[in-house]
Amino acid sequence: MGNKVGKVAMADTLDRPAPGEGTEGAVHGSAAVILAGVAASSAAALIFEIALTRVFAVAQFYHFAFLAVSLALLGFGASGSVLTAFPALARGGPRRWRWLAVAQSVTTVAAYLIINTLPFDSFAIAWDRRQILYLLIYYLVLAVPFFFAGLVVAVLLTGRDQQSPVPSHRIYAASLGGSAAGAVVALVALDGLGGEATILGAAAVAMAAAFAFDRAIPTHRRGAILAATTGGLLLLTLWVPAPFAMRLSPYKDLPAALRYPNAEIVATNWDQGTRIDLVSSDGIRSLPGLSLTYTGAPPPQDGLTFDGDDLSPVPRLDPADAQFARHLLGSLAFRLRP
Repeated sequence: MGNKVGKVAMADTLDRPAPGEGTEGAVHGSAAVILAGVAASSAAALIFEIALTRVFAVAQFYHFAFLAVSLALLGFGASGSVLTAFPALARGGPRRWRWLAVAQSVTTVAAYLIINTLPFDSFAIAWDRRQILYLLIYYLVLAVPFFFAGLVVAVLLTGRDQQSPVPSHRIYAASLGGSAAGAVVALVALDGLGGEATILGAAAVAMAAAFAFDRAIPTHRRGAILAATTGGLLLLTLWVPAPFAMRLSPYKDLPAALRYPNAEIVATNWDQGTRIDLVSSDGIRSLPGLSLTYTGAPPPQDGLTFDGDDLSPVPRLDPADAQFARHLLGSLAFRLRP
């Protein structure tokens, strides 16, 4: 939705020059390569947007996931406004498009690292006014990658510095097609790689857009560097560096369980809608509904958390040794009808 609204605003506000106007840095590559770059840039924006919904739900709480839509709207809308105020940004041809895509890739990674280290705590806003500033930084920083993604499409819609301007309907179609593909890629990546890796994947796709635009330059001297950078980012999706490990709100059950001595996360699994963590901790003791008539000690337990919250106990013992089970309210049905 962010892509659509932003691009419609840009198309309405930007005037395409007549053919032949502004030939500096004219496009010599095929239109197919240029459209591939547009599609990749838009796909990267959608991958990032969908990944942010999961990052917000895990790191903070689920209602923060809706921020992702407004971030995309802000970034794309701002790009059209800035280009209208400073039309010279549209000049430069594929060299300019290449660097805009590089900026989109770099800021995608940088924005995630910044919010992951920012000491923002939504619960503390009630008594710590600094959290309002942190939230503002949180919001503005994450809008920057969408800003550059919007500029990629906007400068192409102007038609400037294009020897044979690519028709606007093809640019828009490539952007929508890339966005659709990005939505599918995001779901697959979240299921197989997880949230942090999907962010890196979005940066890799944006860098691939820069490589595509570089191919439209006759010399394309930086093609090898851009291709290597794209490959490096893709490799990082398989071995996510420690600084990318997601920082969770201290008020969630997972960080609370990890504060016990010798507690550790045994396994983590992602799918499109949930991150599940298995926690081993000697401090987990949870038997909801246990009768006061039970005088034994609670058994050792592991815990399962969903999006870092809602800790569910998993007793570490054989069912035959679960003497406490008959003292749970759930056992009533088995007493009435064995």
